[in-house]
Amino acid sequence: TATKLMALQRMSEEAAGFVVMTDFGQPASGRKLLTLVEPSTTDEAAVREQLVALHRRVLTLDVAADGPEVDATYALWASARQRADAAEGWRVVISALLQDPRMVLY
Repeated sequence: TATKLMALQRMSEEAAGFVVMTDFGQPASGRKLLTLVEPSTTDEAAVREQLVALHRRVLTLDVAADGPEVDATYALWASARQRADAAEGWRVVISALLQDPRMVLY
């Protein structure tokens, strides 16, 4: 229903903001999701490797760094980054992954 979708969107946005803030507040060795990048990382290859790791960790999907799933997620990250910064890109990406139907309908 529309109410469930709005609630899922809001919860995923809040969770993503918390994850990004918490992970980037830790050294890389202590992070849970953003283990391969720093807040200032913009190198496409590094970002794509982190996206592969996020797909695996959040959605349990094995995807290729040059695959269509990562292409779409990279475009989302790059768009959000252009509007704000890399951290915002990670917030948007994690929020989108948490809203994936596979997270709700299993």
